[in-house]
Amino acid sequence: MLRYLLTPIARFCIQRGMRLPEVVEACKRCFVDAARETMSREGIPPTAAKISVMTGVHRKDIRTLMSETGDRASPLQKHPLVRLLSFWNTDPEFYDLKGVAPRTLPPGDCAGSIGSLVRRVGGDANPYSLIYALERSGLVAIEPDGSFKLVKAAFSTPPEQGWENAEEMIGDTIECLEHNIASAESNRNLQLKTVFDNIPARFMESLRREIRERGTKFQAEIRELLARYDRDMNPLLGEIEDEAAEISCSVVSVVKQRKG
Repeated sequence: MLRYLLTPIARFCIQRGMRLPEVVEACKRCFVDAARETMSREGIPPTAAKISVMTGVHRKDIRTLMSETGDRASPLQKHPLVRLLSFWNTDPEFYDLKGVAPRTLPPGDCAGSIGSLVRRVGGDANPYSLIYALERSGLVAIEPDGSFKLVKAAFSTPPEQGWENAEEMIGDTIECLEHNIASAESNRNLQLKTVFDNIPARFMESLRREIRERGTKFQAEIRELLARYDRDMNPLLGEIEDEAAEISCSVVSVVKQRKG
């Protein structure tokens, strides 16, 4: 099993000149981080001795890594813009149902304003930092009157944060595979792949754009569907006392020129 998961990573490392000792050191850090996260969820104090038993990493190395890494950010702290855009694209307070488009939001903190939207994100996100991130990511345009107009319906991770996002994408893929392998066909998650390997290279860029556009539309449909069942976005579900479930749907494509 591990061979299938690690082979793409080994290929990635070889292509970038990374050798096994570097990978081993990175694995130690990842094992320690994963053990700490697991123990935190289970309410167990993360000591070096307990982590060593769970991971096989030497306690001396664990103490060094724990002093260097600190606490890892939660997904909401790392990617609050994803949640913010979900509200802006689905919540009636911020979405014009008649015009079927996100509203242009006034500044300030009143109902239907940019401040109200930022507050809905929750967590530890700093409101001013989020508004700055919206501008920096090119997601909004500021109108002459100071209001905020959404110009992109989906958030694309900036290149400098791409590898941080890879952790979640790869994690989602592994969870999907693990669930599907152990489940009956009627209970499996979405796991599909389409490949054509003899397309003239001149069409690469136009097809890349077309796939990206169609994928964005698909994500918008999924976002609209899930928003109907999210208690934060649908007040009618507030009285349902079930535990919270999380649904994630990622879309990726690979366009590359074959050699030989």
